[in-house]
Order: sequence, then C-alpha cells, then structure tokens
Amino acid sequence: MIIQRPERIVVRWILLPLLTALLLNAPFLPARVRATTPSNKTVEITVDGSAGSDTNLGTADRPVKTIGQASQLAMFNRRNGVSTTVIVKPGTYREFVQLSSAGPETGASITFQASPTGAAIVSGSELFTEWQPDPSNARSYVHPWQYRWGGCEHPRGWPAIKDLGLRREMVFVNGSPMKQALARKEMTEGSFFVDEAGGVAWLWPPAGTSLGDAKVEVAVRPGIFESDGMSNLSIKGMVFEHANSCISTKPNAAVIISGGTNNLLEDVAIRWNNWIGFDYFSATNSTARRVAVNWNGEMGINGFRLKNTTFEDVETSHNNWRGAEGQFTTWEPSGGKFLRTHGATFRNYTAEANQGRGMWFDTDNTEITIEHATIEQNLVGGIDLEASVGPITINNSRICGNLKEGIQGNQTEHVTLSGNVIYNNAKSQIMVADIQAPRTGTNWETKEAFSANSDFWVLSKNTIVGADARQFVFGMLRQSNQAVGTFLSTLKSNENIWFNPETAQAFQLDPGGAERAEKLLTFAQWQALGGQDSRSRFGAPDINPAAICSAQ
Repeated sequence: MIIQRPERIVVRWILLPLLTALLLNAPFLPARVRATTPSNKTVEITVDGSAGSDTNLGTADRPVKTIGQASQLAMFNRRNGVSTTVIVKPGTYREFVQLSSAGPETGASITFQASPTGAAIVSGSELFTEWQPDPSNARSYVHPWQYRWGGCEHPRGWPAIKDLGLRREMVFVNGSPMKQALARKEMTEGSFFVDEAGGVAWLWPPAGTSLGDAKVEVAVRPGIFESDGMSNLSIKGMVFEHANSCISTKPNAAVIISGGTNNLLEDVAIRWNNWIGFDYFSATNSTARRVAVNWNGEMGINGFRLKNTTFEDVETSHNNWRGAEGQFTTWEPSGGKFLRTHGATFRNYTAEANQGRGMWFDTDNTEITIEHATIEQNLVGGIDLEASVGPITINNSRICGNLKEGIQGNQTEHVTLSGNVIYNNAKSQIMVADIQAPRTGTNWETKEAFSANSDFWVLSKNTIVGADARQFVFGMLRQSNQAVGTFLSTLKSNENIWFNPETAQAFQLDPGGAERAEKLLTFAQWQALGGQDSRSRFGAPDINPAAICSAQ
C-alpha cells in the first residue's frame, strides 16, 4: 500500500476545487466533502479587503477579499481534516461571518488571526456618503434613509423600557458615537434623528467636523460573527463593532459562539454594539484571554451553560448605554451575566462603570473562582450571586465604589471571600438575603433538583470598609414578611478588618419593615451574636483602601 504525503493530499483537496472555481469565475464552494483523520498540515489563507478577490486562491500573493469567503474555504479544509489559519490584513470588513459545524467532526482547527493585532475590524455598519446640507439648519445635514426597523419588540414579562431603549439606529462620525434624538427639535450638536416614515436621516455633527472629509458609519447588520457548534476555533486580534441588534432581533448579539470545545478568544475587542456584545453559550474547555467587551448597548458578556471555562485579563466595562437611555438598568443589564456556569475561573477580570451590575451569577453556578478582579463604579451593584449552590470563591479582588452593594448574596451557598478590599459601596459592602425560603432549580448537567439558601459562607482576611454612615459593612436583605434564615449559624468569619469611620453601628442585621424596626449592631454585638470574628478587628486598616481602589 502506498501512503501519500500529507502535503500532496492538501494539494488535491484544496487546489483542484479552487482551480475549478477559478475557471468558472465563481467563488470556491466544494461540491463534495468526505471525513478523514486530521492532517498535521496547517493551511494559511490570506484575506485582504483592499487588494484581494474572492476568486483568488487565498495565498499571500493572491488573497481573498472577504472573511466570509475565507471561512468557506476553511470549513472545507476542516471537514477534510486540514487545519486552517486565516490571516486577516488591516482594514474594515463590512460583513456577517457565519460558521457551522455541519458535517463530521475531524478535529481540525480554524484560527482567525488579525495581522497586526487590532487592525482587522469586522463591522456591522456601512459608510454613508453624500450628505446634503439641511436647508433649515446650517449646522446639520440630511441623507436618504431606506430602513424601516421600527422599535424593538418589548419581551413579555420584562420591566418597562422607554422608547429610546428600544431603538437600534447607530451613527458614528470619525469613530465617535452620535446621540440619538427621537424628534428633530430634540437634536443638538453631536446627534442624529431618523424619520422612518419620511425616509430621511438628519445628522448634526460635532463642531469643527468637515462632513465631506469625515467617515460617517451607520449600523445596519444585527450580527457580525456567529459560530454554531464549532470546536478548536480561535479568534485572535480581531475587533467586532457596530452590530445593531436589539432585544427582539435574531441574533441579538454582535458575536455569538455557541457550542463546541477547546475554543479561544485572544486579544479581541467587542465594542459599540447596540445590545449584547458577546453571547457565549454551551462551550466547554474554552478560554477568553485579553478580551475587552466594552461600550455595548445592554450587556457585555452573556454566558450560559459554560463548562470549564477560563476568563483571563477580560474587561466588561461601560455597558448598557442603550438600556440606560430607556431607563432599563435592572433585570438583565450587566458587564457580564453568567447562568448555569459549571467550572469557571475569572482571573484579572475588570467590570467598571456599567449602567447595571458589574458581574452577575444567576442560577445554577458551581465551581466558580474569581481572583484579582476589579469591580468598581457599577450602577446596580458589584457582584451578584443568585440561586446557586456554589462553591464560589472570590479572592484578592477590589470591589469598590459601586452605587449599591459591593457583593450581594441572593440565596447562594458555599461562598468564600478571602483577601479582598471591599470599600465605599453605597448600600452595603456585603449584603446577604437571609430568609427561610430557598431558591430551587435543576442542575443542567445532572438534571437533579437543587435547593439553595444563603448558607456556608466563609469570610477571611478581607478589608471591609464603609466610607460614610449610610454604608453598612454588612447588611441583610429581607422583606418584612420573611422569616430569618440560617446564614449566621453557618457562617465562618475571622481575621477580617471591618470599619466605618462615621458610625460604630455598621452591621445591619435586619432592614426592618412595616411591623418591625431596623436592627443595627456594633462590632462587639456582631461578635457576640454569632461567635464570629474573634481574631478580627473594627478599626482603620493599615492599608489605604481608597488608594488601592483608585490604582489602575
């Protein structure tokens, strides 16, 4: 038997179908694929939006023009067991890239690599040129408008969202977002208004802008990258921006990775999208490293049924600008929201200034570790732990300056806080729902029912400081008709520093209600009540928490 060399096999699989496509003057699409064992050969395909053509071979000297065409070539290689690296040259690629795992799994990989990092942008916007002066306002311009999207459909059962939060139009001038107005009379400098019925868009650019020389981008695509069931997928150095998805559109995120294992996002930016930046579903043994998911309209990362996942040097900041315009800041908006995540490490994770929560772990989360995180200045609280049996560990992190609680435990068990600085959070540094009504659910992997209370917390070597008399170091979350749970009887707390410079009664054991008074405790009373914190102290810490929290 003669065994062919892998290089010759690659030539047969790739070049012959490509040459056939070239003779027909059509993009290459293989007519027939067959499963095989993975080759040790990796093929490179080059994409160049300026100099390429989709009838080219995709070699360095004959690049293809679009990432979509390169994706089809890479998928053909994958189905035949050949790994592919797609080198994407600098430029803005205005397209929707879609990958599907249809066909047999061969173990071959696909890598999208921007060259250099950050210079390849996949965009949901198109360039709008030939703006005409507005005869009624010398400072604004008009352009025909062909789209009739209307407002996004409001999901049944969701909180109210005002009109501006249900829009999906976005306009950028020289890379800067313009503020949307809902009527011409509401326009100001740096804004735009769309009259769908009249088919006209008005733009009032920032002062000093020469619109004839400016780059005006209008978001028109709801999604820009989607992978369904792909394994061994890597995306490196790419930028994804300007998807105009909203609550009721499909897709409702700029980037979607659903299913698969051994996937990697590295040195990626997902920014200025109208609703969710990154939907991350049902992935296993995968990693996001040095990824920035910032300035998205509602949520940064929406994680669901993730297993054994690593987030390292990931940032989700300044999200929910669109939702906040519609006065929609609770229910879902957050830097990152994770549901039913089993096994995840968040290392050097940053969530700052989201107009919602910073991080939210909602229902059936287990084996979660958060270390060296920075969770600051978020509108609806820092970290929310909800309806999960854990364990969840938060170590050596800064949770500071959030406009509600720093860490909230809402019926979540086996939580360990160790070595953290928790400072200047407006409502309470740590707040726990301590009630006799457990949260119940089903473990998505085992299908077994679970019941979670706010039990078995461990607090060790934390610096927990309120900045004024309104900020408790510890608080209870309980409705007036709810009976006290078992948090204190299962708590283990020691070697912590607790302090509030303006009040000694910094522990709120009961928020009170219609039939009972608020119950506040001093540190000595707190120690006596539960027998905890015998080696802790209440006093000014040796470190400066304000300086630590403000350090970049």
